[in-house]
Amino acid sequence: MADSNPWVDQAQKLWALWDLRVSNAVFGAFEGAFGVEIRANPCPHTYDLPAVKTPTILVTWALIYLVIVGLGLVTITPADKTKKVRAPAPLPARVLLSLSLSLSLSLSETHLVLTLSRSQSRSLARPCE
Repeated sequence: MADSNPWVDQAQKLWALWDLRVSNAVFGAFEGAFGVEIRANPCPHTYDLPAVKTPTILVTWALIYLVIVGLGLVTITPADKTKKVRAPAPLPARVLLSLSLSLSLSLSETHLVLTLSRSQSRSLARPCE
């Protein structure tokens, strides 16, 4: 087998370090907020899913998205700065309502999953088969 590429080795080391920091931060935040040791008692049904085992992929893509959107907001300017066109009045309210609904659904689902995980870890002596 050929020698490994030093660039790939360095990228793997950096990703492992990034993964460790992000995982500790995210799991620590969830454990602190909900009082559940999710690393010590993982849900047997979802533990092997990629976004559950490590949140690093989701966090990384979210950061990349925010950087791209931020750069777009900074660099893209309207063609005519003197002519200011405002969005229709109900549009910002609809957008805010949609985002708050999405956030509340996401948080309620997370709370439900953690609650079910906690109740299963207390009631089951061994993982589900």
